[in-house]
Amino acid sequence: PTPAPTNLPLEEYVRSILPNYTLVSMEDPMSAQSLAYDWLMNDSMLETYEDWRIIQRFALATFYYSTGGDNWLENIHWLNYSVHECRWYMSDFVVTVGAETVENVTEADMIYTSNPCNSDPNATYSEGVDIVYEWMWAIENQLKGTLPLELFLLTSIRSMWLMQNPFLSGTIPTLIGMLTSLEDLKVIRTKMSGTIPTEIGNLSHIFAVDLMLNQLSGAIASEIGRLSKLEDLRLNNNVSICALTISLGYDVLL
Repeated sequence: PTPAPTNLPLEEYVRSILPNYTLVSMEDPMSAQSLAYDWLMNDSMLETYEDWRIIQRFALATFYYSTGGDNWLENIHWLNYSVHECRWYMSDFVVTVGAETVENVTEADMIYTSNPCNSDPNATYSEGVDIVYEWMWAIENQLKGTLPLELFLLTSIRSMWLMQNPFLSGTIPTLIGMLTSLEDLKVIRTKMSGTIPTEIGNLSHIFAVDLMLNQLSGAIASEIGRLSKLEDLRLNNNVSICALTISLGYDVLL
């Protein structure tokens, strides 16, 4: 694959593929988005990337700056131009294979890996191959700040665990509805507040949602009732979560 041809100067072209809300944030030169953009534009390989790769690296860089990446407990290789972003540090995670339901998962169904772009821990990466981010596991890594909207440009994410980060604040953005490949969401023991966005009803592949031990409040979005694959919903130990007014067909832990 080759980059899409353009007659625009590189800086102008990159801006043209970023969403409007990002461009607004970039009006502040010290914003996470501006810092990520400056980092991106200094990449000597930038002209060789396709659009999806530019967006992927920009989104990850914005996540880094927005959550205090310099002060994470582990940030090995992050923002290193010479290291593929799939080799930047991410918490070890478990990929389940073979089991049809959450209840049926056994040790034999589990693969442990720290490779966020592939369940194969021995996978290698070469330029010209589409290697997209699928697992965002940032567990107990001292994230501090808020989740940037740009994180939700990583629409290939299948599992997102942001557990044990007590200084992670802000709300769950409505753009979470863009993660239509998401199967597993765990945001546990943070300072995140606000309501559960109705857009969570767009996550048609999700089977587990765990939002325990946060500061969420308000009613549970009735759109959750559309999630036919959802088997596990945990919302206990928040400020105030109102009961559902619809029948989900499974237990909800409040």
